[in-house]
Amino acid sequence: MVSPTPAVAPECEYPFQFSASREAQENSLRKSSRFTDKFVKLVVARPCLIFCVILSLCSIITIVLFNKVFSQGMPFTPDNYTYDLQDARSRAYDSLRLAYDNVTLTFELANSEVSKVVGGTKEEDTPPRLQDNLADVTYWIFESKTETGLFTKEGLSHMRSVEDMFLQDSKYTKYCLLDYSNEAIPQCHRPMSPTNIFYASKWNSTLAIEIMSELTSENIQMFNDLAACVQKSSLCDFVPVSSTDDDKAWVRSIGMKIAIMIMDWDGEGGLNQDVDEVSALIASLSELYVVAPFVSFFFDRNFEISNPVTTYSRSIIYWGSPLNGTQDSSSESSRDLLKR
Repeated sequence: MVSPTPAVAPECEYPFQFSASREAQENSLRKSSRFTDKFVKLVVARPCLIFCVILSLCSIITIVLFNKVFSQGMPFTPDNYTYDLQDARSRAYDSLRLAYDNVTLTFELANSEVSKVVGGTKEEDTPPRLQDNLADVTYWIFESKTETGLFTKEGLSHMRSVEDMFLQDSKYTKYCLLDYSNEAIPQCHRPMSPTNIFYASKWNSTLAIEIMSELTSENIQMFNDLAACVQKSSLCDFVPVSSTDDDKAWVRSIGMKIAIMIMDWDGEGGLNQDVDEVSALIASLSELYVVAPFVSFFFDRNFEISNPVTTYSRSIIYWGSPLNGTQDSSSESSRDLLKR
């Protein structure tokens, strides 16, 4: 006869686990209490040391934040543009401000006179000239995908083809901004584009090389010092005393040569076969303060004499108002017609 095996009751693990968990918590509290006691004792025993450590940490954090904020330059306008009666710059600024106010007032008076009777005819009775006012623009931004930049035969041909989508359209003359300098035959306003230079109707390579050879670093500095006075009759008070009549004569001469080149930048010719020479001339002219506005719109900030390569360029096509078929002379109605 087999005797039954007595059942063994399962061991209960909960009391042991609860005891272990509670013991761990008590150990953690004791450790935390000991750390707190040590820190308090350290603060009480060495208050000056703790104060210096906290002050040092605050100073380090302040310096790090200061360097991060000001790494890109001064974020705020410094309060150092105060007026000084003895400073020539302050007097020059006063002259500029007064001249600006005078010109503004002159234009306001002229505009007010437009609405009055002129020769027995009111201005509102005279119909506005079509497409005489700027209504809108098309702004193109080009980016090169190669290290050779945009000013290559391939890149310039692509830019030209993009612009020609508008310029060669049969209806372009009905919407463009018109130039009424020749009122008998008004022409569409020339787009602002680097293709005007590379597709100039005439290119004098000999003159371009001559200009670049004369524009050494010393001559560029001399040109910038004298050009405003010699060519524009302004800022003559700031001309260096050491300047001679020969220096001024050279500035006039080189200025005339540059003007002759710029006169033919009309975009009405074929692509210049020596695009590198054109880029080099543009880079040289970009160093001249009074000439740079003619070229600086067309290249990025890395474009310079030592690196006549631009990754980005841009162009603008102008649209005029009022358009034929609009109800009034406002630019808004012309914009609505353009959208159609």
